[in-house]
Amino acid sequence: IGFDTPIDDIKGNVDFTETTTNINNIKGIVGKSPINIKGIVINDIKTKTPFVDMVIKSDAAYFGDTIRFLTKSYMYPKNYPDLSVLFNLNSQHDLYFKYNAKSKDFVTNKAYAEMNFIKDNSDSPLKAKDGTIILKNSNVTVDNVNADLLGSNLNINGNIQRVDTINPIYNLDIQTEKFDLSNINNASKFNIIPDEAKNVLAQFKDYKGFADINVILEKNILKGDVNMIKPSFTHIKSSVPFEFDHFIINFNGDKVKVNDVSATIASIPFFGDFAFSDIYNNPHTDSFFTSKITEDFIKTYLPKEFADIVKVKGDINLSSSVKGTVQNINLIPKITFFPDSDITIMGTNLGDVLDTREFTGNVTLLPNKININK
Repeated sequence: IGFDTPIDDIKGNVDFTETTTNINNIKGIVGKSPINIKGIVINDIKTKTPFVDMVIKSDAAYFGDTIRFLTKSYMYPKNYPDLSVLFNLNSQHDLYFKYNAKSKDFVTNKAYAEMNFIKDNSDSPLKAKDGTIILKNSNVTVDNVNADLLGSNLNINGNIQRVDTINPIYNLDIQTEKFDLSNINNASKFNIIPDEAKNVLAQFKDYKGFADINVILEKNILKGDVNMIKPSFTHIKSSVPFEFDHFIINFNGDKVKVNDVSATIASIPFFGDFAFSDIYNNPHTDSFFTSKITEDFIKTYLPKEFADIVKVKGDINLSSSVKGTVQNINLIPKITFFPDSDITIMGTNLGDVLDTREFTGNVTLLPNKININK
């Protein structure tokens, strides 16, 4: 009847006539999930279209096996992580599946399935503990599913409409508290994280801190907040440490805002407001930051060739707007030298150290060059 996943190790009785197949308490295995099948298949000789009336039950099915069995091609919203990771979940549930249809292929809107999670003893980073998922009339209801996400409780509620189409509609509420960011140190091992994200995370190490996540998918549009609590990490190549006090990442469709960022970067205070738009197609930023330039930072973290020719002293502020796309970023930096501060480049200094001096610029960062416009 069009199921993509085979049933193995079949045992039991099947009675055949010319037009009818009676399935009498057949036992089998789907993946590694034991199932029990009862039902009848009646073949229409003229149309060669079978009528199927079937019930499948399991006391301890694995969620990944159930998803494979019930879906011909698992669809997920464009531009979001590949939810086919669900195929790998080892969370067990009881299963009641009923199918009643006249069709050569599996028709989702003729199926009813109910899954109640019972346990997960695997070492998977994501484990469903309890809650119910119901498939009915091509719609999926997620009712108070609680899962363990690397030691933090993850709660999911909502629904997925039109799961049998190429454009299902996701309406989900996802929450977790005090997610331990140190788990990111092992991100490369987790199949629930997209490879693109893994590549970015791998540029840093020693992740610490926590995150409270409260987001929704509303008609496939991601909205909500991630509350970052004292996160910190270190850039591997430069060894520059980043320590943040607290900030909130706000998602609203293809827009992301990160306001009131307060951080210490290599013992230097850093403040900023960041805004990004069209993040899934052609990311654009309209951001601003302010920080300081210090002799210790130049000596410790910048290349020796640069540190040998540039010397700074005193209180020097750096601020800049950052606008544009990855391929074309424009910066309007402003450097303020307060009294008794100075910079020396290859033996030549600014002078006038008794006064406050201010310099502005206009710089464009292109893929293969840097244009200094002012």
